[in-house]
Amino acid sequence: MLRSQGQTTVRFWIALLTGKSAALLCRLFRHSGTSLPGVVALKVYPQLLSVLPAAYERIVAVTGTNGKTTTANLLAHLLRSSGSSTVNNHEGANMISGVVTALIKDWTMLGERRSQIAVLEVDEGSVGKVFPSVKPDLLVVTNYFRDQLDRYSDLDHNINLLRRILDELPQTLLLLNADDPLVVTAGCDHSVASYYGVASEQKDQTGDCEIREGSLCPDCGAFLAYNYYNYGQLGAYYCPNCTFRRPVPDFLASEIQDDDYLEFILHVCQRKGRNENCSTADTVRLRAQMRGFYNVYNI
Repeated sequence: MLRSQGQTTVRFWIALLTGKSAALLCRLFRHSGTSLPGVVALKVYPQLLSVLPAAYERIVAVTGTNGKTTTANLLAHLLRSSGSSTVNNHEGANMISGVVTALIKDWTMLGERRSQIAVLEVDEGSVGKVFPSVKPDLLVVTNYFRDQLDRYSDLDHNINLLRRILDELPQTLLLLNADDPLVVTAGCDHSVASYYGVASEQKDQTGDCEIREGSLCPDCGAFLAYNYYNYGQLGAYYCPNCTFRRPVPDFLASEIQDDDYLEFILHVCQRKGRNENCSTADTVRLRAQMRGFYNVYNI
């Protein structure tokens, strides 16, 4: 409860009342209301995002270019299925106003949150506004692609932005896509990180004509080489001139079948160092009513 934290400023209560009233009006007029309540509440009390998340027992955040909504919604579903009450911005409103709106809807007028855990999808260009006001216990980074050029013309800007933000979140556990050199670059200086990836039986495709991001080594600037690509720049990469290479995944998907449904084996690995070989500690076969190879990364 908020009172126990001593954060009961008048502006907070006005912002909470205003935001919840805006959400009610949106429902009455059959408006989606995924961002407007947050916009209104932040006008009243700009520090609202520093107050609301502090009340949750755990916070999980998901950012990146593609797959954020699917990954965040799957995580929220799994947590609810395990018995943990969970709030998330499930409709994909992932900028600061959408994050605040989701949290406002989870709070009562008495200043109490309904859920134990918050799962928040965060736009890759909004991490500087959401973090470090929100201090996630776990941050999942999916991938980086040159998308939405009207808003984010510089891919390097988003990657460097996340690197700077992570310096302010030393206790946050990262779960990074090992197959994307851009994601690995963004989290390379963080001390607490695990990696996931996808095995492939595809042969080296270095001769194809697909345009790929992150083709240069972030350490020495040489062109990266690949043992195989999965899609885009995602695959098993290494620098022929220095030690930069794909980290050994802690969670590895293999034996992928993508027919009427998606099925694969997930290996949970044990390793001592980032680039050391791992031994499989456990395996589980997963099946989902989804299609598309890219969804293996989202699951």
